Amino acid sequence: GWTLTHEQGRKEAMSALPYLQTDVATKLFLPDDIAKVVDGFVQKGTNVVVANSFSQRESIKVAAAKYPDVKFLVCSGNETGKNFGTYFARMEQAYFIAGYVSAQATKTKRLGFVGSYITPEVVRHVNAFTRGARRFDPDVVVEIRWEGFWFDLDPPIDGEYNETRLARSLLTSGSDVLAHNMDNGRVVRAVEAARVAGKNVFIIGNDNRDACNAGPTSCLGTSYWSWGTLYTQ
Repeated sequence: GWTLTHEQGRKEAMSALPYLQTDVATKLFLPDDIAKVVDGFVQKGTNVVVANSFSQRESIKVAAAKYPDVKFLVCSGNETGKNFGTYFARMEQAYFIAGYVSAQATKTKRLGFVGSYITPEVVRHVNAFTRGARRFDPDVVVEIRWEGFWFDLDPPIDGEYNETRLARSLLTSGSDVLAHNMDNGRVVRAVEAARVAGKNVFIIGNDNRDACNAGPTSCLGTSYWSWGTLYTQ
């Protein structure tokens, strides 16, 4: 998923820069938890704090005001300050290509997209996917289902997470090629299961270079992040 790509980038930077020291904290969703971790980092002498999620932006803004001598970065953020910045990559280019490929694979002229958290980043990627698809075929329709967060945090219902239910809903509505930007491979596995069951459906992977491993017969390709060079710089 998403977090794994940043961990891979951190390790690549550490390998390239032997003097670099880093600390890592994961599964931080609540403001109080983020604040405690940042306090701990600063007490250890950390002078650059990187938050890899838009959903952590507000907590990091507060921390930046509290620690003016420490630099803070938020991935996919949309605000900056004296010691508070943002960084990202042009993933919309990859989603445009994914849409272009998907439009060539569909037989129903109906594509589906399982969207995660409604942010400028995610909307931009959905739009790019749609524009790519319509670049090949202007009559293609893209239908979207929103999860509401980067992944389903709730316990599964009858053994299924929401990503799986959303994917199946899109397939039922007539979409025969799906894409997604969830922070896991559940959508890919759902489409693969449908294809194994006999449906002529396909999926575009997300986040990781090996995302298609979860859909060996259904995955057309994947958009993925490679943060190593940026983190090293």
